[in-house]
Amino acid sequence: MKPPHVSVVVPVYNSERTIAELVERMNLQLHDCEHNFVLVNDGSRDRSYQICRGLADSDPRVKFISFFRNYGQLSAIFAGLREADGEVIIVMDDDLQNPPEEVHKLLAAINQGYDFVFGAPIGTMRQPLGRRVGSYLNRKMSEYLFEKPKGLYASSYFAMTRQLAREIVKYDGPYPYISGFIFRTTSNGCNVPVEHRPRQHGESGYTFGKLIGLWLRGFTNFSVVPLRLSVFVGLTSTAMGIIVLIYILVHKILAWDVVATGWTSIIGTVLLSSGVQLFCLGMLGEYVGRIFLLLNRKPQYTIKEALNCGENRTPRSNSARHTLADLPSISVSRTASEKKATKGSD
Repeated sequence: MKPPHVSVVVPVYNSERTIAELVERMNLQLHDCEHNFVLVNDGSRDRSYQICRGLADSDPRVKFISFFRNYGQLSAIFAGLREADGEVIIVMDDDLQNPPEEVHKLLAAINQGYDFVFGAPIGTMRQPLGRRVGSYLNRKMSEYLFEKPKGLYASSYFAMTRQLAREIVKYDGPYPYISGFIFRTTSNGCNVPVEHRPRQHGESGYTFGKLIGLWLRGFTNFSVVPLRLSVFVGLTSTAMGIIVLIYILVHKILAWDVVATGWTSIIGTVLLSSGVQLFCLGMLGEYVGRIFLLLNRKPQYTIKEALNCGENRTPRSNSARHTLADLPSISVSRTASEKKATKGSD
């Protein structure tokens, strides 16, 4: 059986010390199959641009895309998925914490008929408390909102079929969320154990605040649960207020001379009701703001330069609306409904 054509998508941000080594090591691992790279420079501030451009100049298999500014890792992945032309697409970070030598585990799982496969780190990763909390919230959100299979670990080192990538990149609005689109499209995926090494250079860009922002993005982009939650909180607060008022009224009638008057209860009630109102307004504003950005056609990213890319796209265009060119299907077992959906998208 002929090995599938593989595309490796790498979002690049301040990785001048690792990106060349990553490409070299991945070339060694994929020497027995047709493959290429899509390096997406997400507004790096070091020499990542020069190094990636040099790799693209010296090897036509290396596609290079550079943004005008930093748009975030998820936008860079979306740009890479649109340009990837492989039957199987590998997505990985640029820091070499997940070594290229583990790529065969991902490819083997895809060949077994899965639509996607995530690399699950072997052992326990050492991360700051804030990042562990943020990652936990994102995992629970995925299980609750996206019907992610319980126990499935979603990581930044994963593989997917070209058919799945085609469905994902149909989204052209702002704030893309990769895991949400994957789980919303299919549940035919699995985990494979992969090595996760300590970071040798630099530090992670995912702080606790960014992870909370990522959680909020997924929470509001794919569900109306927050709106329903705000209604529930508002109704609960109203019910509590009515109960307290009834209690005070009854107490006043039965023991009017005992009831102490003061402003403490009033201030507490006002603060509680005001907090609930602000919470509900803030949640509603989050949805309205996203609708505004969507109608305003805020781009996922803007491309400043593109090398070795397809002829059907201009180097300086915003490719948020571009789709992938038709390629042969990978021999992966799929359900009848998924085959019908794929045929309809063509």
